[in-house]
Amino acid sequence: MYGDLSRDTLGDAIRGLYVNRRSGILHLAQEKISKRIYFRKGSMIFANSDVETDRLGEFLIRNEVINREAFETASKA
Repeated sequence: MYGDLSRDTLGDAIRGLYVNRRSGILHLAQEKISKRIYFRKGSMIFANSDVETDRLGEFLIRNEVINREAFETASKA
């Protein structure tokens, strides 16, 4: 499935994947930024981004859920 979010919303695309129980990767790209949401039978199972601040570890540090030392320790496991 291919689309253009200038015509539809991201929510519409995600809803369509859910309703139709689709599996695959929703790849979003703009200029040099790339983000992906992985689906299995309509359910989101994973997401990743090329933008470092979008990553879960950075999010948790920024929101003071964990500190950098705890993140580094967990990353080594």
